[in-house]
Amino acid sequence: MFSRSIGNGASTCFWSDLWIGDSLLYVKFPRLFSLSLQKEAKVRELVSVEGGKYNWNFIWRRRLFIWEEESVAQLVTFLANVRLSMAEDKWRWVVDAEGSFSVKSAYDVFFKEIVIGTNLPFFEANIFSNIWESPAPSKVVAFSWQLLHDRVPRKENLRLRGVLPRNSDGFCVGCGVICESTFHLFLHCKVALVVWYEIFKWLGVVIVIPANLFVLFDCLSEAAKSKKSRKGFRLV
Repeated sequence: MFSRSIGNGASTCFWSDLWIGDSLLYVKFPRLFSLSLQKEAKVRELVSVEGGKYNWNFIWRRRLFIWEEESVAQLVTFLANVRLSMAEDKWRWVVDAEGSFSVKSAYDVFFKEIVIGTNLPFFEANIFSNIWESPAPSKVVAFSWQLLHDRVPRKENLRLRGVLPRNSDGFCVGCGVICESTFHLFLHCKVALVVWYEIFKWLGVVIVIPANLFVLFDCLSEAAKSKKSRKGFRLV
């Protein structure tokens, strides 16, 4: 999402910073990068200007084969429009036309990548869309995202990460009877049920606990009798 806007080239890594084109040069020219003795060099260190002409001074660890020299020629052609100035290099937020970072633009990108960019069924994608628009605190919204994506640290996830021994039991920490899945832990466990029934009582609604949290969120939204109350239900 960020790239380097070149000024004097003194603080931008030639190979490993995104400063020209839409990919890193070591990715675009992997063979040349592997042969380079200047892997950490800055842009300014590799270029010299004589009579207005830009010359690129590369140092390789061995003599290049003909086809590798052709790759160098391609690289030099790719760099043909590079021009340095007296200004310092700076970071540029590529999403914005002016290169300026804003929380809103970052949110828009994140939303498109996580919600629209994932291969979710329409129903689930719509739920995620509503969650991001919830007036709940950002930490709560983020946890809801983790919950629906099964990214919370339940026992099975902790075992996969090596936090818990692989031979540890996988029973629910609440009831100790059923295997601890995300939906069971937060929806169907007898401990969770008590909490949900108290919430439903407080909201004045009657809802049969559904199979998963996606359906529950939809049920709460549909149970609201007005736009204002729907906003409140989504907050819950």
